[in-house]
Amino acid sequence: MRPLLLLALILAVLPLRAAEWTAHRAPGVVIFTQGENPALAETLLAMAARDLPRIGGALGLAHPGPFPVFAYTNRSDFYRDAGKNPYLEGVSYQPSGLIRIDAAEPAWSLGPTFAHELTHSILNQRLGENIDRLPTWVNEGLAGHFSEPLSPDQYRMIAQLIHRNGVLSLAELRYAFENPALTDAAYVQSRAMMAWLELNYPGALRRLIDNLAHDMPFDEALYQATGLTTQAWWQGWQQQVPGYLYWLILLNSPVAYAPIALLFILFAALRLRRRAQERAEAEAEAAAPTVALAEGAEEEEDEEEDIEEEYE
Repeated sequence: MRPLLLLALILAVLPLRAAEWTAHRAPGVVIFTQGENPALAETLLAMAARDLPRIGGALGLAHPGPFPVFAYTNRSDFYRDAGKNPYLEGVSYQPSGLIRIDAAEPAWSLGPTFAHELTHSILNQRLGENIDRLPTWVNEGLAGHFSEPLSPDQYRMIAQLIHRNGVLSLAELRYAFENPALTDAAYVQSRAMMAWLELNYPGALRRLIDNLAHDMPFDEALYQATGLTTQAWWQGWQQQVPGYLYWLILLNSPVAYAPIALLFILFAALRLRRRAQERAEAEAEAAAPTVALAEGAEEEEDEEEDIEEEYE
């Protein structure tokens, strides 16, 4: 009896929850807002009109979508449906390409988040069953890379980014998105590696996706697109990261505060000691000619006295 009551309750609640959503249709997307929210719908439709052709064209999909997009203005509802993760702002589901997005975020954050999730949905549609050939860190790196338009100068800047955790090895990168302690670093590094690859091998990302779509394993698809192994890709990117960034990261690390402070104190003490020694040496050198002159004058006086004695 209880299962029947539960089923009846669910069926009663579903229409109420369905009534909360209002659909706004456009080529490539169907935006669902919680209630009548034309301003939000217009904002998201404008973002989709800009980003769908941009990202779809870059990934070799001329007509992406249509993707259902649920825009939540109630954050509790978003966490209930998308997952209880306070850092989660959006999610894309495969193979449907359905997107849930936290629309309570400010506009400057909403745009990149929406483009990030659209990239995931486009990759799902472009690769189909071959999406499983794409490593998670590459999938997330591509979504981060296409999350907002970049100029050539920005490509170079993004390609040199590293997280305060430093550089993750390939082994760490493969599992970093399952480790909350490394997730932020993995997002930064994977995006930087995509920018580096496209900067140094223009068109590489499109060729990589094309190869995967033609049933190639990832390593072969990457090599055919760039002539690089995954290890060579990682090494090439790492070597381009400026050395000073490692020092900035070290100084920004809470673990390093105490040792760094001690090093600065030691450095300052040695510097003061060296300056004192240099000052003493300079004073000694300045005094040396005076002493020499005094000794010379005494010798001259002795010679004069000897001459006088001889004449006497």
